[in-house]
Amino acid sequence: MTLFSAGLLRSSSRSLASIQSWRARPGLNPNLKITHLSSSTSGTCAATISTRANPAASRSAPRSTVPIPPCRASVRSFSTTTITMSSTDTLIELAKARRTYYKLGKNSPVPDAKIEELVTNAIKHMPSSFNTQSTRLVVLLNEKHDKLWDIAIAALGNLVKTGAIPEELWKNQTLPKLEGFKAAYGTILFYEDPAHIAPYSEKFAMLKDHFGPWAEHSNAMHQWFRVGA
Repeated sequence: MTLFSAGLLRSSSRSLASIQSWRARPGLNPNLKITHLSSSTSGTCAATISTRANPAASRSAPRSTVPIPPCRASVRSFSTTTITMSSTDTLIELAKARRTYYKLGKNSPVPDAKIEELVTNAIKHMPSSFNTQSTRLVVLLNEKHDKLWDIAIAALGNLVKTGAIPEELWKNQTLPKLEGFKAAYGTILFYEDPAHIAPYSEKFAMLKDHFGPWAEHSNAMHQWFRVGA
């Protein structure tokens, strides 16, 4: 899809004004009729002029194309990524089909290599403000995944011992949920690297308070990519 800036309209107005001025020059036949205007982004223009002295003359009368004074246009064209109906439909269907699954299991519908490929593509292609690329992803599968949730269960279990988490809440809600997560095949951890963001905050001091939220926006896009995949 190619889009054109408003400069095209402005340049067209200048082109017409230039033609009218050219046609009004002394010594030219006042019955000359402009029948076609063409212009290019380089600023050159041409017009097809009817050379008939009598406007009512036959339409088969000869015509010639003559140059007109240059009209320096401010036309700018730029291209954006082509969005096809099928691709937008696919994105919508992915959003509709997204569900949260609570009964997780150790069977994966795709091989480990495919999971790693999807994560690599997310890191490679997801955008970030100022191209900071501060998002970090860690893939944990099989025993490494189990170890992560054992650590989480032990850490929160200590909070039960100190009274920070009520024991009833722990037994009836928190622990079953953590064990449900552990029952899954793998885990993908999403991080932001503050050390990587800091230089941008220093370089663009006026925007330093925004880089944190912008990084979170990029992180969310990485997560959405994984959900859609």
